[in-house]
Amino acid sequence: MKKIVALMLVAVLCLGVFSACSLLAKPQSELLVASWTDSNALSGYEFRGDGTVKITYANFTVPILNTNFNGTVEGAYTTSESEDGEKNYVTVTYTIFNKSIETKYEYFVEENVLTLTDLDDGDKTVYVKQTTQSSAPSSTTAA
Repeated sequence: MKKIVALMLVAVLCLGVFSACSLLAKPQSELLVASWTDSNALSGYEFRGDGTVKITYANFTVPILNTNFNGTVEGAYTTSESEDGEKNYVTVTYTIFNKSIETKYEYFVEENVLTLTDLDDGDKTVYVKQTTQSSAPSSTTAA
């Protein structure tokens, strides 16, 4: 009888620990808040907790204008998820050379890696989380 009670107690404790761990796991939208750079450290995103984003580009071709751009721009972002909760989306909006740009991505954060998949063309880009601001790429700011 004591063994059964002991086993039941262990089972309840394990269930409690697993439940607490799932409550402590951060949602994907919170994991997105960080500085991220591509593998070449040429471009990146700094997603901030207030819904703003700083985007750094190196040799970026501005859509429609067909103009190259090197530098940083400030913008905004919003996150959402699919109805089934299986996919996470981020919409990034910013203005460059008086051209408003909005891009929607499916995103996934795993440890220190962010994968963005452009929903328009399916292109995937992998970014690495930066641990210090000094490791972010240096660039000029767009006017």
